[in-house]
Amino acid sequence: MALSLLTRNNLTPADINDAIARYIAAERQPIGTLIGVTGDGLFASETRNWSSALPGAFAKPLIFIPWAQILELLERIPVGATGKLFNSRGTRH
Repeated sequence: MALSLLTRNNLTPADINDAIARYIAAERQPIGTLIGVTGDGLFASETRNWSSALPGAFAKPLIFIPWAQILELLERIPVGATGKLFNSRGTRH
């Protein structure tokens, strides 16, 4: 399923690695573990080797990176598109 979600967004696993590196640099947010790929984007944790079974696994919020932000980080959509998407939904980014 993850590969089909990447394909749907015209992305490769290498693109995801690149987007995550750009996210870390832009947001100054460490990512230790990529948890999953969903229809909405990627979920990650700043904890290396994160597992839901770890004590305090949910003490810190998980990191969510929507597809629009990934595409923006890869410069495939205009800069600012993610903010416009969230603002149009009434959600602050």
